[in-house]
Amino acid sequence: MNLPPTTNQQEQIITYLFQFRYLLVNQFQKLFNHSDKKWIQELLTDLVTKKYLAKIINEEIARGYIYCLDQRAGHILKKDENIDSDVLRRLYKEKQKEVP
Repeated sequence: MNLPPTTNQQEQIITYLFQFRYLLVNQFQKLFNHSDKKWIQELLTDLVTKKYLAKIINEEIARGYIYCLDQRAGHILKKDENIDSDVLRRLYKEKQKEVP
């Protein structure tokens, strides 16, 4: 299967989302220690377009988008030996994304 290419920063975003499940743009800024919100948004938009991430709108929880893993993220996470394959399989099979 040919997957769309990703950068190291984008793969780090996918790993963060595996670790934290749901994140906002400002949380990514803190994780990357980066002040430019547009740079983070460009990375996230590209990952959403390539179906590695999904974005959820829920004004009750936060203003803006909430990001979570999508269909193709599992292919990137399989490369990491530290990730438990059972947890990854369970996450990958999840049909419906629910915001806590």
